[in-house]
Amino acid sequence: MSTNQDLKERQENELISISSIFPNEMKDLRNSVWNIWKPLEMSITVYPEESMTDGRDSNLHVDLYIKCSATYPKTSPFIDLRNPKGISNENLSTLKKLTNKAKELVGSEVILELVHLSREFLYNHKNLSFNLSMKRWNPIRPKNSVKKQRGCKSTNWSSKKWRKKLTLHPLVAEHPTRKGSVSRRRSRSTSTGKELCSESELQAECKEMLNCKLKFEGKKEFTIVCGRCLGHSDRGCITYSGMDNFTGNLVVVIKWTLQFNVSHKLKGEEWEALQKEQAAYRKNLEAIEQEFKALRQINSKHLAHYLGMTYISKKDKIVIYVLQEFISGSTLSQMCDTLHLTVPQIQHYTREILKL
Repeated sequence: MSTNQDLKERQENELISISSIFPNEMKDLRNSVWNIWKPLEMSITVYPEESMTDGRDSNLHVDLYIKCSATYPKTSPFIDLRNPKGISNENLSTLKKLTNKAKELVGSEVILELVHLSREFLYNHKNLSFNLSMKRWNPIRPKNSVKKQRGCKSTNWSSKKWRKKLTLHPLVAEHPTRKGSVSRRRSRSTSTGKELCSESELQAECKEMLNCKLKFEGKKEFTIVCGRCLGHSDRGCITYSGMDNFTGNLVVVIKWTLQFNVSHKLKGEEWEALQKEQAAYRKNLEAIEQEFKALRQINSKHLAHYLGMTYISKKDKIVIYVLQEFISGSTLSQMCDTLHLTVPQIQHYTREILKL
């Protein structure tokens, strides 16, 4: 494959990933004529990190305009912040400086990183603005009434308590601490526990999955075309993007590999022991399949549903594929791990999940 073709493929794969994660916020601005390919040009409306789902804050957002050359990601893209709302000129200038991170990451895909960086900045800006308004707030002077004096003291104490909480809140931090937190944001957006697959990993293990077709048979059959690797989990599985070959719907394919220590020198009892071990695993998988069928009956708008499961037995391994509904955004467990949710927020999410 030529270098130009490889860069084109990397740009298109990045476009698929971004559009699948932010389908309502991303706009492809390219006007292709006569099926002539053009480099990426897009606009992504960025909201505060906590607001990219149902609780979107329409009073605070900015459009991230990105235009790439044909040599991207080997060269840095052109970046511009447009249509800001609820952001001061000072903070907008700071955000523009933060987007210069693209120049530091030349050679790798940076658009998703820039989106997460902007989301995090807006979230912290939102908290800092609230903190500032609390500091500027002055309680009403107490009147002669003892009852009103007590009320003012209580209000003053409450505002101090809020200021203390906001000051100690881990998300109200200065910009130099961004580097580590941005990396954590990227892994969280892919619903996995590690970074996105590097080019070396992609060549070794994940490239063979690109455009690979998988069939899931059951009450409903699916033929899935696998896309790019979304991440490697610490639990041992690999997550891929996918598309239903019939409907075009986006899905997630989770791959588990049970590797066996197979050697050509295995004979006699050792070979029989290996066969028994593999048979035991297959028996367990059959039991899991039955439980999986029960899980597929669960129907809730607040859960990412399982759609299918299949596995392939080979001489040295058993490869298991789990098909799951694609939902943009983050899981509740990921939010708890990275956002330090407050008790009222957890209560709100719990009530929403338990609603039928």
